[in-house]
Amino acid sequence: MSGILYRDFLIIKKKYANVKTAVLLTVGVIGSIILGFYLSSILGLMLPLITGGIVVSIFSEDDKDNWNKAVKTLPVSNLEIVGARYAIVEFMIVVTACIGALFNVLAALMHSEDFMAIYYIFPLVGIVMATISSLFTLPFCYKYGVQGANSTSIAILFIIGAGVAYIRKGQGLNVIKNIENIPFLWLVIGLVLFIFALLILSIYISVKVFEKENVK
Repeated sequence: MSGILYRDFLIIKKKYANVKTAVLLTVGVIGSIILGFYLSSILGLMLPLITGGIVVSIFSEDDKDNWNKAVKTLPVSNLEIVGARYAIVEFMIVVTACIGALFNVLAALMHSEDFMAIYYIFPLVGIVMATISSLFTLPFCYKYGVQGANSTSIAILFIIGAGVAYIRKGQGLNVIKNIENIPFLWLVIGLVLFIFALLILSIYISVKVFEKENVK
């Protein structure tokens, strides 16, 4: 399994460990220094979400070198093969969220602001949203490849946009008020259980699809 993880890591390193990434990170640092929380909060939320592009890049390499057929010859189970992909995706989500959190810390230091909890909420929300998004996306990636990843990402963005529009019109305010009445601890427990159940279901579907699409 470690070899499978290493292969995905090398793909990510090849595609993203470059001057372009360094420039973007530098812009993020400078922007956080100049604009403070206004930019760092957006970066903290969006950076984990861009891992969707990383998922697409890995699956595009799978299509190029017929990786799914080759990996079936290794002495590892289908669950380990699929689980390794899920692990690398979640690892990248956490890494990008940590970068976003550092931007927020830098903004607070440079603008002499208190380390309010809100500075850490945005990266945490980014992790949750990116994790849920990836759990929906990965089964479609195994079934339809890059096309599946792109289509699912667009659908998720559309649903999020529709939800925001619904709330802005005031039609979703009652739902928000009802959520506010629920104790915070129960919300956290409910969210964790939901993500865990979604993780199990997502991996199960991905394994079944992988088995069907890559019969020896």
